[in-house]
Amino acid sequence: MEDRALAHQAAPQGDGRAARRRDVGTHVLQRGLLRLRRCAVRGRTTAALHRVDGKTFDALVDSIPHYHATPETRLACPDERKFEVIEELKRTFEGRYRIIDIDGVRVEFGDGWGLARASNTQPAIVVRFEAKTPERLEQIRAMFLEPLRKLGVGEAAVSH
Repeated sequence: MEDRALAHQAAPQGDGRAARRRDVGTHVLQRGLLRLRRCAVRGRTTAALHRVDGKTFDALVDSIPHYHATPETRLACPDERKFEVIEELKRTFEGRYRIIDIDGVRVEFGDGWGLARASNTQPAIVVRFEAKTPERLEQIRAMFLEPLRKLGVGEAAVSH
């Protein structure tokens, strides 16, 4: 009797590979079902976009306003002056336009905007502009660059 109890305790229980294969297989199946569900949701969303106000998806995309923008430009400015220059530029536009002064100065014009901020890594002022038309883009750009020139900021671009 005692031998039988020891034999039962010592009987091989398997190395666990079958259980791991079953767990991995279930995991793969669950991931596949989750992907399938995401695809179904995306498909329904895209289909809904095709039916917004009876317009096609292409018509909806075409109705999004197109803006003209400049690339980010870095203008040379001494490190010890760059934050002071941004404050002076901000005062130039205050009271006339909507201003957002988080990390620099962004001036909203209704049909475009201009942004100037002090670079944290270089002796430079970073500027960007955006507008509804190329002509307005150039006007906004000039509205920023003229006061910057008067404040001693060079027109010369600084490389990254």
